Amino acid sequence: MQNQHLWYTRRGGEIRGPFSAGLVSRHILLGRICLDDELSQDREAWMPVSAMPELIPEAMRADPNDPLAQERLHAARRWADERLRERRGPNDIVPAGVSRRSGDRRQQEPVEVVRHRTAKAGRDAGQTARFNGKWAAIVIGGIVLFVAGLLFLSRPASENAAWDCTVSAHPGVNWSDCRMEGVHLDKADLTGARLRNVNLSGASLREGRLKGSDLSFATLSIADLSAVDLQEAVMLGVSLRNADLRNAKLQGADLSYADLSGARLEGANLEGARLDHAIWVDKSVCAKGSLGRCIH
Repeated sequence: MQNQHLWYTRRGGEIRGPFSAGLVSRHILLGRICLDDELSQDREAWMPVSAMPELIPEAMRADPNDPLAQERLHAARRWADERLRERRGPNDIVPAGVSRRSGDRRQQEPVEVVRHRTAKAGRDAGQTARFNGKWAAIVIGGIVLFVAGLLFLSRPASENAAWDCTVSAHPGVNWSDCRMEGVHLDKADLTGARLRNVNLSGASLREGRLKGSDLSFATLSIADLSAVDLQEAVMLGVSLRNADLRNAKLQGADLSYADLSGARLEGANLEGARLDHAIWVDKSVCAKGSLGRCIH
């Protein structure tokens, strides 16, 4: 398994980073990194973004005169923006002049935090009559911290797990944004895995289990996915160009805007699979409402 490459960005005299390759690609897609900005892995040798075509999302090459291609591009940008708002950290890139607190760029508070705030307000009102001064604050603070600790520990292991491209394959693994070209994961159990924007081009996942996994905008070009279980998987915008999907289980999978050009689908089960705006094996575009088969 390859280690993930990290990049620094430079605009004028301002250097930011390091960022994963996947994060850089999403910021390019959203226009937060421009093609004439500079990239470096060591902060010594710099090159323009335009010189790194592998970091430029394929959706950005859409024909401006093709309404379907433009719709695909807009969908990719909406998805990328939603993902960044879910995972925004203090090092994330924000366009100049835009406040992190303005409009929908403000990070949504976790449900636990909102629940604690509401519960705390109720406790404060009921305990004010019984406690005075600092004792009330101590008691309430202790309760809130105790409950928050219990809720954190009770969360599923997948939510607490660190995002790590070096961990071995297991159900629920988070390999989002990782670069894993050509890896061999035959018969691996990746049920419910988080594989958004992962690069698995040329990889072998034959007879693997990826049921319910999230492969949105992943790259699986020329990958061996024969007899793989992808039932109910989210595969929005995934690249499956020239991939081997013979006898694959794709029941209920969401393949909207997926690129299946040149893919082998003999024996694949597409019952209930969504193919809205997907690029079919013959490079035609499936109509909206395509379910279980590509409607032209």
